Amino acid sequence: MQVLGADHPVITTVELPRSLMRDLDNALVGFLLEGEEKCVSLDAAASLVELLDGVILLYYVEAHRHLSKVSTLCKSMGEYVTALGTVTARLETYKRHSLDMPPEIIQELEKSCCVFRQKLSEQARHMAWVRAVVCSDDKQSQLAWLLRVVLHTVKQASQEGQLFAYVPIFYLHSLIEICAALRTYIHPAAPLENVQGYEDLLIEVSQFLCDHFSDPRIVHTGSKDALIQALASFICSPNTLLSLESVPYTSRMTMVRALLRPYESRAWAQSNWVLVRIWQGCGFAFRYHKSPHLLKKHGPRPLQADSSLISQSIQPCPSYLFQCHVKEVMMSDERVTTAFLNSVLNQLNWAFSEFIGMLQEIQNVSIRPQRVFIESRQLKICATCFDLTLALVRVLEMVASIAPEIFTDVTRSSSEVLLGRLCQVLCQVLNRVSSQTSCFQHVITLDIPDLESVDHFPILTAVVGVLLALLLDDMQEFDVNVSKVPRVTKAVLIEPSFQLESICFVLGDVQKGLILKKVKPFSFYNYSDDVSIAEIENVKKMIQLLSFYQGRLSDAGVISEDEICTICYASPISAIFKPCNHHSCRTCIAHHLMISRACFFCKEPVQFVIGLDDTVLPDLSRLGTQSS
Repeated sequence: MQVLGADHPVITTVELPRSLMRDLDNALVGFLLEGEEKCVSLDAAASLVELLDGVILLYYVEAHRHLSKVSTLCKSMGEYVTALGTVTARLETYKRHSLDMPPEIIQELEKSCCVFRQKLSEQARHMAWVRAVVCSDDKQSQLAWLLRVVLHTVKQASQEGQLFAYVPIFYLHSLIEICAALRTYIHPAAPLENVQGYEDLLIEVSQFLCDHFSDPRIVHTGSKDALIQALASFICSPNTLLSLESVPYTSRMTMVRALLRPYESRAWAQSNWVLVRIWQGCGFAFRYHKSPHLLKKHGPRPLQADSSLISQSIQPCPSYLFQCHVKEVMMSDERVTTAFLNSVLNQLNWAFSEFIGMLQEIQNVSIRPQRVFIESRQLKICATCFDLTLALVRVLEMVASIAPEIFTDVTRSSSEVLLGRLCQVLCQVLNRVSSQTSCFQHVITLDIPDLESVDHFPILTAVVGVLLALLLDDMQEFDVNVSKVPRVTKAVLIEPSFQLESICFVLGDVQKGLILKKVKPFSFYNYSDDVSIAEIENVKKMIQLLSFYQGRLSDAGVISEDEICTICYASPISAIFKPCNHHSCRTCIAHHLMISRACFFCKEPVQFVIGLDDTVLPDLSRLGTQSS
């Protein structure tokens, strides 16, 4: 018992029976509202607020960390159970089928079984104590009550306008941590289903995350990161994903619009990862929980678990509802779509350029005669850039699959620009990854421990997935008797960096002179469990389509030096900037205007752009105005 002051009633602060916990919420509210009947002074209300603050702060500072440590016991037991099962199965196999097996090996396996059983016995006693004391039903109900109190508090505070910015950060963190504790730390010792109304509780938390994970009033970097990470964790589980899909339509659309904001000037990696999780399970050969090439690697050093898209062990659970919402937003607002995709392409270009630059440094170091050590930090940054590249390409695959009109509809003023940029980036990635003499192939053959995630399979499946989504209609309408090249196919073929050999590489078709000794050629055929027969047939159809129409375009004339664009040196001049009269191809000026209104050459502001026939090109100038 504890007395809060001379005029204060006595409040029990020790553990409460479960029956009282159900009514404590109403009791606290009644305590504050009875007013004159109990003569509650302002000091009493302030004391209760301080008491609540103290309880939440205590959980944030210490209790959650303790729960996290305790929860590792269950994971450790699972690992020992798996190890015991593996050793036992091996022992039984040796006893049955290997009569000539040396007895020393049998003895060592039996000793290992004894060690594992002894360790499991100790952990079982510890787990029994944890189940009775830490993960009890009463503790679970208390945490659920505290979660409801914190959730109600922050929801009320969010309705107070700019004052919401002054909510203590430990309220937001405690909200996320208590929810995580109920879902992962205490569960399954105390199943989440035991909490009365747990489904509605998860929906309330989901709605708060949808509405506030990008709230500009939340300025603390740690709090913003915690909210987006909590949203990402909700996306990863089928149960919590269902709660996200059950929130009101307006909250779901608020979340999607926030995810589709341009990536410039904000932390975008987590938002992009959420979009990838919405798509994972639907893309080309994107049904894996861990990249198949990692499952084929053997060695004494296990891959560290992290949030990497490639090395994670999270089962895919795509959300078709949120995919529809993404399509709805992108098809309804061309300005938002253009700005978002432009930022994705910019970040993809940056991430892949950084990745290739680091690979070249590693290659240069590896061929030196003297022995040189590469810092682990540099290797991890390289692997991170590769993972970012892969995630960005998968987001582009989702957009091209659910809303191909963004790139293919000629009535959309931005479609030509976005299609050209997308083809350019995809061809650059393909060329650098598929070359047998590139730094990518060289570094893979080195088998560097911190670069396990870098491999052909994840990046090539992602790029091929985008190309198949773009060319789907052209493949379905393909007719050898039709000589006119379809629009999207032509956009791919006229890209100066396009090489048909780079696409043929994915099926193991490598030029004989470029095959490296002791290196098995990469092919989707080697991943029969992960790349379906139908997907391989689609790749064959795409190669046939591109090969056929490439022959139709091969007779195009060579551009003279006076007529070539001096920015890309690949396309003819087709646009003039006003008033400075500098010129380039239409694609280059469109790319530039999406970033800056200054002339590429003289930096004078570009007021408008005209074609060679003096007609104004409004789509280019409008795109530049919108994204400025």
